[in-house]
Formats: sequence, structure tokens, C-alpha cells
Amino acid sequence: MITRKVAKLISPGKIEIVEEKIEFKQDEVLIKNLFCGLCSWEVLIYKGKLDFKLPHALGHEPVGIVENVGSKVTEFKKGDRVTGLYGPGFATYSVGRPTDLIKIPDNVKTEHALGEPLTCIINIVRAGQVEPGDYVLILGCGFMGLVAMSILKHFPVRGIIGVDVSDYKLNIARQLGADYTFNIGNIKIEDEINKITNGHGIDVALECTGKAEGMNLLGKLMRRSRGRLLIVTSHSQPIQCDLLPWEEKGIIVIPAHPSYSLNIKDDLRRAILCLEKGYFLMEKLITHKFRLEEVQKAFSILTEKPEDYIKGIITFD
Repeated sequence: MITRKVAKLISPGKIEIVEEKIEFKQDEVLIKNLFCGLCSWEVLIYKGKLDFKLPHALGHEPVGIVENVGSKVTEFKKGDRVTGLYGPGFATYSVGRPTDLIKIPDNVKTEHALGEPLTCIINIVRAGQVEPGDYVLILGCGFMGLVAMSILKHFPVRGIIGVDVSDYKLNIARQLGADYTFNIGNIKIEDEINKITNGHGIDVALECTGKAEGMNLLGKLMRRSRGRLLIVTSHSQPIQCDLLPWEEKGIIVIPAHPSYSLNIKDDLRRAILCLEKGYFLMEKLITHKFRLEEVQKAFSILTEKPEDYIKGIITFD
């Protein structure tokens, strides 16, 4: 048994760091967390918009080092750097099952190995079934959109198009491989897409804004006949969308969330392989770091998202 510090949501908007004792079983791994990513989805929990029992331990993007293993564990040993699908992440120690963990390659910085969100990116890209020559549009150049862009540039697509309201983020998009970028506040995007695609339209689109306006805009921009529109962002309440373009064009709308994956553990394996090969340019995306004791401040900034915010992480050492 070991004592840990863990950040728990006590009530909407209020986080406290508490101490508690935990233990691990013979078939489990005790992990000392080193970093954990801040995820926009957890803002919905933080604000009380999702139905979670309180107090709730926060954090689901952890990275750590193996502190100890149960007697039945053979895949890992003390000192291994690991990431994966375990939690809570905003805790000094967590317990994970070997099947949910993966070792971090030697050439990867520990803070870059945010296994959970990178797993989600692989699921999204696989759901899109991107083909050679496709036009791919990413609407909303936050962390998820930019990470997707950084791997899609390695596909033989005809063009990657980044659309946002922030010139700062569009500049990063160009660094990560966008062939075209547009500030939607300055141009008529339908005309620009028609020019780029010669009237063909978008083959694959990632909706990363979480807004009805984004879904409706993409309905206008998609190609006719089975264009793939991927819903990347989570929603806390219903939104109204115009289904007419979806019906007229035969658009395939895919909620590319973890439950869409046929094998989330295999997506994790693929994600870490891509990280090892340098496809995820994490050094350009992690913009803010906080100590565990600053987790309340971290969620305030995550909620407000100043223009220079892309991805924040909690650090423990």
C-alpha cells in the first residue's frame, strides 16, 4: 500500500488535492506519474455538464515510470517508462493493467508520450479512410486538429487545408504540414475551397470545433457521394444541424470517438509507433506546463484558452 496525492473534482469548478492510500494486485502495475495532459473533454466534467459522481479523480492522459509490479506481471519491470489507457492521471501514483500499458521508445521524450490522445488521433485517421489524392480539411486547429494534421502530411493526399479564427494557430498549422490555411473571419471559405479543389469539394473533413456552425459549414464544403465527415469534438448538449446537404451529397458522418474504434489497444500500439518515427511533432504543441498544485489554475486556463494555448500538461518532477 502506498499514499498518493490526487486531484479530485469536489464540486463544479472546484478541485482539491487530497491524499489517499492505494494498493495494486498481483496482476497490476504501480506507476509513478511524471506528466499528464489536460484534455478539453474534462472541462465538461469540471463545469458539471457531464453526469459524473463526485468527488471525481481527474486526468486520463498520463505518462509515468513503473514503480513496482505485481508477482504475476512479466511484461514490465521497475524503471520502465510507460504510457497508455490508465488513470487517474492527475495523481502522483496510479495503478494500471499490463494490457493497457505500452513502453515508451528510447528516442521519445517522456512528456511527449501522451498515449491516450494520440490513440484517439489514430482512431480518427483510420475512421477517415484517407485515400491517395484526397482533399482533407481540418476545421478548428486546436491540439487534436493539429496533431491529426502532423500525421496526415505523411499521407499521399492532394491537399491539407487548415481553417480557424486564430492566425497564431494557422501559423502552427503551416509548420505542421498544412498546404492551405484560412482565417474564416477574413474570407468566404466556400469560394476558396471551390478554387482549390476545382469544384470537387472536400473528401475528408475533421470537425474539431464542437459547434453546429462547424457541422453546417462542412455540409456545404463536402464533395458529392460519400465524403467522410468526422466528428472529433465532444458535445455536452444537443446541437441542431442542417441534414439537407448530408442527404443531397450522401455524406458519411462518423462520430470518431473511442467507442468507434474496433481495437483501441491496437490504436495505442500504432500511435506509439508513429511517435517513435517522429510523425507527431509534440514539441510544437505543448505550450503550457503546470505543477499538480496548480491544477485549479490549469483548468481555468484550459477553459479560457488564450490564443497561444495549444496543449497543457501537469508535471510531477
